Parts: sequence; structure tokens; C-alpha cells
Amino acid sequence: MTILDDIDETKNYAEALPEIRRYWRQEMNEAPRIEVLIQGQVKLLGTL
Repeated sequence: MTILDDIDETKNYAEALPEIRRYWRQEMNEAPRIEVLIQGQVKLLGTL
């Protein structure tokens, strides 16, 4: 998910497209933030 953090309002679509493609290929950078998509309900029972 952090791959997309490098895309800001100064980039146009063509400039952002390589990073967007990296995201959809599920590539990770040196400090990844794992993204999990679920369907249904989640109940948080506590924090670490």
C-alpha cells in the first residue's frame, strides 16, 4: 500500500501509472504496509 503514498497531486496519470501498476502486481517496497480486503463484519477485541 505504501507504494501509492509516493503519488501526490503533482503527478499526472501518465507519471503515476508505473506506481499504480506496481501496486496491482502486489509489489512491496522497503517499508510495506500490508492491506487486507475482507467481506463481512470485523470485531476488534483489543490492541497490541
